[in-house]
Amino acid sequence: MTLAGGPSLEERIAIDLADGRFHSGQAMADAHGVSRAAIWKAVRALEARGVDVHAVAGKGYRLARPVEWLDRERLLAAMGALAKDRTEELELLRSTESTNRELLAGPAPCSGRGRVCLAEFQTRGRGRHGRPWYSPPGAGLCLSIAWRFDLPPPRLSSLSLAAGVAVACALDAKHHRLGLKWPNDLVWRGGKIGGILTELTGEAAGATTAIVGVGINHRLPSRLAAETALAGGLEPADLHQVLGDRLPGRNRLAARLIEALLDAFVRFEREGFLPFAQSWRELDVLQGRDVTLTHRDRTVPGIARGIDMSGALLFEGVDGLVRVHAGDVCLRPAT
Repeated sequence: MTLAGGPSLEERIAIDLADGRFHSGQAMADAHGVSRAAIWKAVRALEARGVDVHAVAGKGYRLARPVEWLDRERLLAAMGALAKDRTEELELLRSTESTNRELLAGPAPCSGRGRVCLAEFQTRGRGRHGRPWYSPPGAGLCLSIAWRFDLPPPRLSSLSLAAGVAVACALDAKHHRLGLKWPNDLVWRGGKIGGILTELTGEAAGATTAIVGVGINHRLPSRLAAETALAGGLEPADLHQVLGDRLPGRNRLAARLIEALLDAFVRFEREGFLPFAQSWRELDVLQGRDVTLTHRDRTVPGIARGIDMSGALLFEGVDGLVRVHAGDVCLRPAT
């Protein structure tokens, strides 16, 4: 977990345990010049963040599985030259409220370059409508990119959909039968693998800074499904379920997503949503399906008829075909 600043004891223990093997409390205490009680407290702190640590008397501590922590040098080595050139700043954090908020609080990037922020742990990660985004350290990716568009906010209404296409293509979605669920979910067999949260700041007729946050489930603890269900979200899925032993490491996956998103921003500014529209339609899991739409505390049945070029959902219900710019849509179960 090689991140900004000197590592805390908790982080040093996480690095020790990354190989998934047993490490004795005494050996780690001696290595770090602390007491065994301090090691125990560090382990408990990791568990409080959702890291699955096993403790066995006589053997010590180990993670439930090996973990590849985020590492700046490994991430940069996996990024292509063009993506590096387009990256104004790359920040890796141990913990933050949310990577989107981190970038919103900072300066706008220069035109044509992005500010990138990744975190091992988010204390207030958000999904749609403020729902929490759960991702224990090492289990997923939480990354955001700030990009300055020489376009006013109304011209960016379909940016989240374009970002969804970029992420899906980076994951080879068609080959692995991943899909996109309007407006911002990446799904597999009905489970949610990831989501996108876009926030815009700027003048009505001037340039706009877009913060595009992406959360991807890499390999989740099984208990997380129950916690997510209680929060009212889709049942989670992860890339390990899809790819198995072909699952890329987290640093290589992060590099791939950053490259895809930066390229998408350049294309979107130049051509708008047009170059992304057909791919979205091919990946749309709602197209032609019976759905329910929840908007402004009202839930109505209808049929999803795809999207328009502004990113709106085309919804056919009792009022005919209408364009929906905000709301929750879910498939209606077969009767």
